[in-house]
Order: sequence, then structure tokens, then C-alpha cells
Amino acid sequence: MKTATTTTNTTLPSPVMTRKHFSERSGLRVTQIRSQANINNLPTFEVGRHKMINVAALVNVNEHTLYCPTATAAQFASWCGLTTEQVISQLSEGNLPVRPMGKLRLVDVAELYNRCLIAAGLNPPNSISA
Repeated sequence: MKTATTTTNTTLPSPVMTRKHFSERSGLRVTQIRSQANINNLPTFEVGRHKMINVAALVNVNEHTLYCPTATAAQFASWCGLTTEQVISQLSEGNLPVRPMGKLRLVDVAELYNRCLIAAGLNPPNSISA
């Protein structure tokens, strides 16, 4: 089993990001990110037809917390770089985990985080703190 490593504690708003969003936060060019993802140097996670950067696989699962375990479609969109409409579509298609709350259908960020870790061959923690 692979092990993720990092040296600092971090708060992770979303376990996935678009290449453009990851580029804005990392300082790498989108073309560099695309190339590194294509040769599997950067982990990816597919959300429907969207190939996202698997940020969860880049951090140490024992040394970080989720910003929030659930989010509205609009909030999650701002965290990961998709549009609100794309997030709603992926929720409807079952490509993003849903946590119902009354009449609301929230993105289950904690479950998505676990799926990202599993996809990267990492063990998810027993519990994720918010």
C-alpha cells in the first residue's frame, strides 16, 4: 500500500480540484499539470467526465482535517473549480456522493475524500475530523 506524506498540517476544503484550480493554487502551469497527470506523477480522480486532481492523495491522511464534511453544490464548486451547474449534474448522475439534509442534497465531501484515497491506493482514516 502506498503512503502519502507531508510535513505540515493542512485544512483541505475539497479532496479534488480541476487542473486550472490546482494550477492557480500550486503555481504550476496547466500544461505541466496535465502532463504530470498523464504520466501518473499527479494522482487523478474522475468525477463523471471530469478528470480532477486527487488532492486527497497528496496529503498525509493522519495530519489533516477536512474544512467541512458536507457542502452545497455552489460552495463545493468554488472549492474544486467546477461550475455549480456541473456539480449539480454530477450529483444527479451519481458521480459525486450525496448527503440528504431535509430537502437539500449536499455534496458528501467526507465520502468523496475517502473515495479519492481508495482510488489512489491509500487507506482512509477511521474517522475524518471537520
